[in-house]
Amino acid sequence: EPIICEDAISKYRRTADGWSGENIKGRPLLINEISGRVSQVQGFRGTVCRVKAVDDLRRLLNDQPSDAHKAIWKARASLVTQVEDGLKLLHWKDIETLVDLVFRSAGWRRLSLVGETMKYADIELQEPVTGELYQVQVKSSATVADFEEYAKGFSATDFRRLYFVVASPMGDWPSDLTGSDDTVQPILPGRLAEMVVDFGLVNWLLKKAR
Repeated sequence: EPIICEDAISKYRRTADGWSGENIKGRPLLINEISGRVSQVQGFRGTVCRVKAVDDLRRLLNDQPSDAHKAIWKARASLVTQVEDGLKLLHWKDIETLVDLVFRSAGWRRLSLVGETMKYADIELQEPVTGELYQVQVKSSATVADFEEYAKGFSATDFRRLYFVVASPMGDWPSDLTGSDDTVQPILPGRLAEMVVDFGLVNWLLKKAR
C-alpha cells in the first residue's frame, strides 16, 4: 500500500523519480489529448483522490493505445490509401480545384483565380492570422527536376513559401526534398490524400471519382 504523507497544508504521496508530465516513452501528456474520464480529476488540485478510470490512466502512462484507437487509426490509414488511389482518376483541372478547396478548408484566403496565368503559381493565398502570403503550384505530373526549376525561380521577397503539389510524381522523389531555406515544399499524393481526409473532402472526391 503506497504511503500517504501529510504536512500542515496537505496530504501527498512521494514518487520514485520525481514529478513528470510525460509518458513512459518521454512524450508530453497534453491535456487536450487526454480522455475526459482521466482529466476530470484535475479539478481536485492539491488533494489525493482515486482515479476511477485507472485502466485508461495506466494505458496513457505506458503509451498503450486503446483497441478503439488502434481500430480507428487502421481505418483512417486505409481511407488515406484509397483516397490516394482516387486522386489518380481526377482531371488536372479537378486537381487544381481540390487543392484550392484543401487550403481554403484550412482557413486560408485565396487572393487569385485558380489557374490564373502566373509564372510560378496557380493559386495565391493569405494566412488570415499573420497576413503572410503563400503561393501554390499544382501539377498533375512532375519530376524532381521540375520541382528544382520552380524552387530556383521562386522569390521569397513577397511570399512566405511556395507549395508544389504533384498528383502523379514521375521518377524517384526523396522523402526529405525541400527548396533552399525551406521556402519551397513539395506536397505529394500521400500528403495530399491525408489533407483531403483531414479537411473533410472525401465526399467531394467520391463524386469526382465515380
